[in-house]
Amino acid sequence: MIKTKNGCFKSIWFGNFYRPAFDDETFVYNTLSSLKEMGFTSVLLDSKAWEDFSQRFKGKPASDYVRMQEYMEKTCKELGLSYEFLSLYLNGDNLYPNIRFSPPIYGESITARDGSDGKWYRYWSTKAKDSMTEHVRGLMKLYGDGVTVVEGENLNGKVMVSMWDPIVAPSFDKDGNDRYVSYLKIIYKTIDELNSAYETNYISFDELDIHELWFEGVPHTECEKHMRYDNRRWQRTELVLYFKDMKERLHKVDPKLLLVPDLTQWGYFLTLDGIKIAGAMLSDLWDTANRGIDLYYLSDYVDITHFISVPVTPSTDSEAYVTSYHHSMMRVMNRNRDFLGGIYFGRYLYNDIYRTLTPSEIIGTIAASGAGGYYAYGICGLDDGGLMHRMDDYFKCDLKVANQWLDKVLPLTGKRLKSEVALLFPSQMALCEDYSMKGEDRRLDSLGWYRLLSDYTITTDVIDLKSFLKYPDDYPILILPEDSMYTFERDIAGEEGLREYVKKGGVVIHSPGSKLAECVFDIKAEEVEPSPVLFNEKALITTTMYRSFKDGEAIASYTLNGKNAVVKRKYGDGIIISLGFDYGLSYASKAIPHVPLKEKNNELYPLSLLKECPLSPYFEMALGRDVKLERDIEIVPFENGKIIVNHRSYPYTITDEGKIYGPYGDSNIIPPHCSAFVEY
Repeated sequence: MIKTKNGCFKSIWFGNFYRPAFDDETFVYNTLSSLKEMGFTSVLLDSKAWEDFSQRFKGKPASDYVRMQEYMEKTCKELGLSYEFLSLYLNGDNLYPNIRFSPPIYGESITARDGSDGKWYRYWSTKAKDSMTEHVRGLMKLYGDGVTVVEGENLNGKVMVSMWDPIVAPSFDKDGNDRYVSYLKIIYKTIDELNSAYETNYISFDELDIHELWFEGVPHTECEKHMRYDNRRWQRTELVLYFKDMKERLHKVDPKLLLVPDLTQWGYFLTLDGIKIAGAMLSDLWDTANRGIDLYYLSDYVDITHFISVPVTPSTDSEAYVTSYHHSMMRVMNRNRDFLGGIYFGRYLYNDIYRTLTPSEIIGTIAASGAGGYYAYGICGLDDGGLMHRMDDYFKCDLKVANQWLDKVLPLTGKRLKSEVALLFPSQMALCEDYSMKGEDRRLDSLGWYRLLSDYTITTDVIDLKSFLKYPDDYPILILPEDSMYTFERDIAGEEGLREYVKKGGVVIHSPGSKLAECVFDIKAEEVEPSPVLFNEKALITTTMYRSFKDGEAIASYTLNGKNAVVKRKYGDGIIISLGFDYGLSYASKAIPHVPLKEKNNELYPLSLLKECPLSPYFEMALGRDVKLERDIEIVPFENGKIIVNHRSYPYTITDEGKIYGPYGDSNIIPPHCSAFVEY
């Protein structure tokens, strides 16, 4: 639990660009009062590095915006709330001068492709970072007396949202060109290696020009994919260097600062396809594969690795398991340290998600992850849909009850027990394969695996390869979902580590498109015609490919050709289970395929409705315990009990003995879309 003076940490963003700066003080006071009533302990203020803040730090009169923020700070203190600063943002400010009228301070900005001012932080610039540091220093000096102070098991200090939505952009000038080419020299030891990847004929690195090497549009050829992959991993590397430097700088401003940047506003990997749905400014960047960011890489350079989860699928269907998946990631990113969850509350732009989901369900999901509190977005979000203050009273009442429940149970649970299964995060695919490359189903394969394991009461860590190899003995099972781009950045030492893991008794189950599995275990497969699959009974599947294997003991076959659809083989003391179709995608798929006419009058069922999970015997063998189907129920063990989250639209009956703590009382019936803690 991350404690504040008013309970576990629960903060919400109040304000974005012009709101509430030009609202009346009565609205601001009443909204802050209602947030206190709903159980929030603090608010996050939109305090980006604008010129009017700089003037105020120098003793000049407050602008309308700054004046209202000072009123908010004063009111927070009167009401017993604290506050944090959203101190730096993405590119300074993407809506000046249309909405926010005071210009952002860049320190030094990039040069756009056409030679104009790019109006975006030059993230590697000393001048830019100096200006950022001075802005944080000014906020803390003038307003730091009301900043939220927290205490956890292994952290304490003053919370600072030191960046929001960081994205590095290239600079099309000599400095930007030199910076990028220097990075390419690290990746490619010779110009011939680069020419081979890009299908070019440069004579030397001196010829390279970022105008030619920064790829825009949809990549179709392998060389275009290589070029864009290098763009993304340069961005990833620059973000690591930026956060490493800023952590040192800001801790010098105040050693008690806890740096909790919001690393993405709209989720990570499992995100909305902004181009298809939104069409708003910068909506292409809502897909984190367009950002060049890997949150696992950044974890060592922030005090809490954190982002906002939106519980929707890429097509904007409400889905609580997306938030559970995201918080599994955050738990891994913050291994052995306290962490905060992140959630979107309000009327989402492209689906009214809380018509079907509830705060009691989502806050239960956050608690089940082991988080010690959470950040929420938001109030007055303008075009971003942060409209929680306009939500219906029944939503606000449920949020209040859920926050009270969180304060009650977090001190009781003890530590979350270790997860049993590792679900490998497809880092290379997540870094670069955006939705224009038709990869939505490949992402959903990973989510489907997570749901399947949860339905069989198996706790799961969504983990990257480097993190997994630090703790391989913690996980008897490793799932390798779709990863179409692993070969663009192979980890040779990591591959050998996976071989050793299986040789020592580990179980690997992989999807057909796992390039990592192909590289590590020399998987040989052939493409076959679309077909249902026969386990103990026939199953309809949804998949990105159909593959068959000659080697290994058959577990399942394709009904239309009899070829092996699933095989297992021994590998040292361990087992490899190779799937010729996307099991995770099939489990989570929204649509069900038609029964092929060749099946005549046979009735076939989707994979999720088979009488038994064909993989459950292997789960039980590896875990050394029975597994039981509890569809749409998350059951997560802690030292002192278990948190149960009911994602169903129907009540769930608790059969365990123990004291029950529910948001709406201590009944053994958990209402639909609600949660409970059972104390042993």
